[in-house]
Amino acid sequence: MKIESGQKIKIILPIIIVLLICVILNIRFIEHIPSNGQNRKIGRAITDIRCIVTAYIVEESDIDKDFLKKNQVRLNAELTKMLQLERSSRRLSPDGEFLDPWGTPYHIRIDFDAEPIFDKEGDIVYKNKGEIILGDKKIKERIIIWSSGPNKINEFGKGDDIKSW
Repeated sequence: MKIESGQKIKIILPIIIVLLICVILNIRFIEHIPSNGQNRKIGRAITDIRCIVTAYIVEESDIDKDFLKKNQVRLNAELTKMLQLERSSRRLSPDGEFLDPWGTPYHIRIDFDAEPIFDKEGDIVYKNKGEIILGDKKIKERIIIWSSGPNKINEFGKGDDIKSW
């Protein structure tokens, strides 16, 4: 199967957009973070989380959600592969999971029941924003991501965890 130049642009353009957004977010946060090493790691985690969320939203219509739903145990690694996040980071576990600045995998939850609909231009919009239950909390998002933070303990978005919501 031969890929025409128009198809190559359709494939490469979202990746370039995501990488540019990551660079812009990185510059924006680095300017506002004191030079303390721990604060830099927190800034890096915030940037990573925003990049993953942005990449997911940009690529959402092309992501095989059924495959992800069946492989939720490996959700981080599979999503990292699908979104090609390894291109923008050297922090991968041996299993291919995207790691936070403290060396622990990011925690990712996706609302696989978010209901897509199409607008007049054929773009996907969502009838409901989504809802993810995490512990006793309902979070109105289609994807949430958090880092265990400096203490490396998963507190499910509490304590020193750095989260997307």
